Amino acid sequence: MMTTKTVVNGGNVTGLYMSSWGRELTLSVEGGEILVDLDEKQVLRLRNDCDSRLKRLAENAKEELEKLAASATEEA
Repeated sequence: MMTTKTVVNGGNVTGLYMSSWGRELTLSVEGGEILVDLDEKQVLRLRNDCDSRLKRLAENAKEELEKLAASATEEA
C-alpha cells in the first residue's frame, strides 16, 4: 500500500462541518475550503486526539487561574 501526504496551507480555519451521514469533513479556511474523506477509524482517532488536546488546554487554563487566584488572595 502506498501512502501519500499533501500539506495544504489554507490559512486560519474559520469553520468546520462534518456530515452526520457521510464521511466528509469540510474545513472552511481563509483561502476557500478543504474537503477530507475520513473512514470511521480516522474519525475516532481525530476525536480522541482532539479530546486529549482539549483536556491539556483545560488543565493549563485551570492551573493559570489557580495561580491568579492565589496571588490575588496573597495581595488582599
